[in-house]
Amino acid sequence: MITNERPAAFMDAVLAIVMTRLVLELAHPATASIEGFLALKHEHFAYAVSLFWLGSMWVSITTERDAIERVDRHVPWHMIVLPFFSSPIPYATILVSEDFGSVAYQSFYGIIVMALTFANLRLGRAAEQANAGIEKVDTAQMHRRQRLLAIDCPTKAIGLLICISVWPPAMAIAVAVAAAFITIGVHLPQQEDA
Repeated sequence: MITNERPAAFMDAVLAIVMTRLVLELAHPATASIEGFLALKHEHFAYAVSLFWLGSMWVSITTERDAIERVDRHVPWHMIVLPFFSSPIPYATILVSEDFGSVAYQSFYGIIVMALTFANLRLGRAAEQANAGIEKVDTAQMHRRQRLLAIDCPTKAIGLLICISVWPPAMAIAVAVAAAFITIGVHLPQQEDA
């Protein structure tokens, strides 16, 4: 049996590197003034969305990970897929920040975000399967996270459809809405499953 700590530490390290890259890639204002910062509003918004979304994903995963008792041989592989899809987030964020109204850049960002979300969903299901039947495992927390992600995915899909067909910034806004939803959902008081 594999312990939960090593795959979790690896995933935490990769997400920390990805988040650090986001900060390092922030554009510098042309002038040290409010106008200089306001000229970079799209860059700062794209950065904030990506960082906030990755942070909310990390909190959600960490909350679920605390409920896990057992990790089978499948869970670490799912934990490898998450960093694989999170590593292009800084690149996609830079593209979006350079041309916030680009259908191509926003769509690329959306596809990466959705791939990472689906990988996150699969990780949760793999962890749930590995812990099936263990009495002291908080399966209610696992089910709750899965329900939140089941709403999160359509939010991003709708954002991508609006991005492609009508208004490209809808993708970044959908990611921000999904991150807020996950963050609020993780911190709401739990109700017992019926």
